[in-house]
Amino acid sequence: MAMAADLSGARVLVVGSSTGIGRSVGIEAVKAGAHVAFCARSRDKLEDAVAEAGGGVVVAGDVREPADCTRILDETIAALGGLDLVLFATGVSPLMPMEETSPQTLQDVFATNTIGALLLLTDAASRLEPGGIVAYLGSDSVGAAYPGMVHYAASKAALDQGVDGLRMEFPDTRFLRIAVGPTAGTAIALDYDPEITARMLPQMLRFARGTEKFMMVGDLGELIVEMVAPALRHRDIEVEDIVIRPPGGPIPWGTDLGLQVEKNKAFTDPEGAGA
Repeated sequence: MAMAADLSGARVLVVGSSTGIGRSVGIEAVKAGAHVAFCARSRDKLEDAVAEAGGGVVVAGDVREPADCTRILDETIAALGGLDLVLFATGVSPLMPMEETSPQTLQDVFATNTIGALLLLTDAASRLEPGGIVAYLGSDSVGAAYPGMVHYAASKAALDQGVDGLRMEFPDTRFLRIAVGPTAGTAIALDYDPEITARMLPQMLRFARGTEKFMMVGDLGELIVEMVAPALRHRDIEVEDIVIRPPGGPIPWGTDLGLQVEKNKAFTDPEGAGA
């Protein structure tokens, strides 16, 4: 019989927990016995997540605002009485070729995925309880960027390099990168333009970037909690990188893209995927 994850008494902050993977991780962490601060911009969605989890506190904030990054940690530590684990799960990724990406869009992607993340994770590293973990969701697109998502891969690559540097500046703090592949049930693709999607899919197929299968948000949240819980208990062991990908491989050449889009419709429909 599989053993349930145990986070009894752990103080956990999940940034980006109103939807998608972050929400699932927050809910599963509560089930595992943790005291959890749910953080994102939308207070209403956070309150829904807390209600679904059956516990937790709401800390609303926008990581694009430097002052909010500090306030989020202040309110979390005040509410939970300390901090053992931070997971930065917030991320944005509009689908568009770089030549059609406006400077403002590029700035927004980096403000959320890189700058906000580094500001919050750096501050968290100095306030974490001894042996705690500063974790963030990376992407398996780093080193293998998807057409139409170059800005996203670049922002995640920059975050990876930033955290590598933080490992040296905070040698007594454990930093954990959790790189994930395509996942159904996230909100990341809700605003994708159908015309741009139709143009990008053949390029993804050409360069073997599209995946034949997707992971599900609920499964991924449960798995992340199951993997992080023992790492948090064994505080003298370093855990730096976890990579989680869907089974199978890329979409085969010659696939009917229309049928493939329909098959993976959950990728752009988190409600239908049970997020």
